[in-house]
Amino acid sequence: MCPRYRHWASLVIILATVWTLVQPAAAEDLTSEKVRKAIEKGVAFLKRKQNPNGGWDDAVPMFPSMPKGVTSLCTLALLNAGVPHDDECIQRAMKLLREQKPSQTYSAALNTMVLCIVDPTKDAALIARNVRFLEKIQIKGGPRKGAWSYTSADINSGDNSNAQFAVLALYEAQRVGVKVDPAAWNMAYQYWTKSQNQDDSWGYQRSGPDNDSGPGTGSMTCAGLASLLICQSQINDGDASIEGEEVQCCGAKLPHEKVEGALKWIGKTFTVHDNPSLVANAGRGWHLYYLYGIERVGRLSGQRFLVGGDGEKRDWYREGTEKLLTMQKSNGEFQGKQAVEEKPEIGTSLALLFISKGRRPVVIGKLQHGKGNDWNRHRADVANLTTYVEGKWKKDFPIGLSWQVVDSKLATVEDLLQSPVLLINGSTTLDISEEEIKRLRDYLDRGGLIVAEACCENSRQFDVSFRALMEKVFADRPEHRLKLLTADHPVWYAEERVAPDQQRPLLGIDYGCRTSVIYAPPPRDGVDPPGNLSCYWELDSGSLRKRSDKIQQQID
Repeated sequence: MCPRYRHWASLVIILATVWTLVQPAAAEDLTSEKVRKAIEKGVAFLKRKQNPNGGWDDAVPMFPSMPKGVTSLCTLALLNAGVPHDDECIQRAMKLLREQKPSQTYSAALNTMVLCIVDPTKDAALIARNVRFLEKIQIKGGPRKGAWSYTSADINSGDNSNAQFAVLALYEAQRVGVKVDPAAWNMAYQYWTKSQNQDDSWGYQRSGPDNDSGPGTGSMTCAGLASLLICQSQINDGDASIEGEEVQCCGAKLPHEKVEGALKWIGKTFTVHDNPSLVANAGRGWHLYYLYGIERVGRLSGQRFLVGGDGEKRDWYREGTEKLLTMQKSNGEFQGKQAVEEKPEIGTSLALLFISKGRRPVVIGKLQHGKGNDWNRHRADVANLTTYVEGKWKKDFPIGLSWQVVDSKLATVEDLLQSPVLLINGSTTLDISEEEIKRLRDYLDRGGLIVAEACCENSRQFDVSFRALMEKVFADRPEHRLKLLTADHPVWYAEERVAPDQQRPLLGIDYGCRTSVIYAPPPRDGVDPPGNLSCYWELDSGSLRKRSDKIQQQID
């Protein structure tokens, strides 16, 4: 027998070094080394194009007035590509960007996103100033109420591209603790829901109170879905709520349909060769902008794969990166075909923002199993947990961490292994095939960790079926069965100590000299604190809502 403490500590070390283990999804023709070199060449190109004053050429075809917009975009791309905050190139750019006063949506939004990454504590006042500007110019009436235009709140203007960047900026500001007016979130949410087309896509611009937003395109549907996901996360507590001193789990506060419909549209039309549309020429151009939108959707939704119209999984990151690597020139630049993307500083920045997704280590995967949404009763749980871990591990992972949704029916063992931790939860009977069971066993054999929980009321069906699942997974080793993790198990203190009055029963399976399965069964009525893990992760949204000390202790 191996000492439990030593090997639990080893598991923590494995998770802490996931940076080196979880690299971009790699096929034989796409290696981590190729991706790394492409990023390095792109970074070197942008650095060479930087002017002595710290900025980049901001002259943009079609956009004659976007003050320091290109400078902010290039800086954002370099930061996402892993250039350190104290790099001389970044510091020169920051001197210029801190002097910028907000006057236009794109440039103010990009400026905010950069400030939120580099030193949000130092620049809190500047971020707040930008937030107030974006709130002020949000359109307050007419058919485009809740959207943004270039420079003003004129009710006859407004489009989905400006609106997307404003939402992205406000989201980053909220994440670093700068309060955004709830009215802005509510207006934006209403705008995006009302402007979604009947086929679940978005076009460029809503034209009337009863009209959709024009022919749907890939770039604008990605903008709509990303914005909708953000706004949903901000306007309430999501699928869990607090009523007085009680936690209410599994509430499903907002509908899934609009998000699911948009994901299906994106999967059905997905291509890496151009900006897709079901209407001829509607999406012409904006290819690299579309790929940046796909990355936003992938990061915010956690979708490891898109499901194509033929039902096959599409590895959006690998396919997109393979395509971009064929487009990179020998000097490191990327150049699109549309007027704005023909400017190499813009094209290279958008490409780097996509490719750099692979530099974000995946901390945890959420297993999509069975039919319906029982696997996802708390939709923001893993996203919030990852944000929390990001804050704790910021020094070691300055570019941030990632999470993903993995479809049990589509995923290979290699797909599962890209997540060092795999969450399985639900309330009803698990529908897992024999082939899926074999893949889960292989995942554990090769070092994966399964964390499972029975969530929501009446979750006894899940409890019975998960215990049966583990018996099947370890059918050849009957000695490996779920057992109570005792009070001295490192799960209670390895990362942070859990107070005894907040502990509840956890079961585990020790396999291969390590705890490879951790299971949270249904809470015992009148004995355990109410709620379950994913419920509390859902509640920890990072919002500025005040909670009682009792509730906050449970969340902590």
